[in-house]
Amino acid sequence: MFNTAIAYEDGLGTEIDEKAALEWYQKSADAGYDLALYNLARCYMAGIGTDQDPQKAFDCMSKLAETGNTDAMYNLAMMYQEGYGTEEDPRQAFLWYRKAAIAGDANAMYWTGWCIENNYGTEGEALEWYLLAEANGNEEASEAIARITGN
Repeated sequence: MFNTAIAYEDGLGTEIDEKAALEWYQKSADAGYDLALYNLARCYMAGIGTDQDPQKAFDCMSKLAETGNTDAMYNLAMMYQEGYGTEEDPRQAFLWYRKAAIAGDANAMYWTGWCIENNYGTEGEALEWYLLAEANGNEEASEAIARITGN
């Protein structure tokens, strides 16, 4: 099913038919083929075989990210950061960038660093860890807490 979708999208052995490609990507995704979700999201983002639909693109990318697909995690983070198909949510953007970074995505590693450096979606992140460290006996954490809170 997935290969049929690609054939229709790229005109491999047949005429290009974007609507047929979209239908076959959907069938393939419904059958559980994860990569089809990615291409389905791409179709909804670019308007391939359908009108652009940011919400549907977001839904597909979200489902795929939940399966652990690193590319989808990174793209979902960007969608949260840009407010594409959803409300802008800095905290969710940071969390998905971090998940993708931990999974090995170099671009996500960069953006995780950027989020931390710019306090984008990380409000309270350092303070939470310092409080936990202090509660577990780390003496340096008290100084860091005072520095952050101004107390």
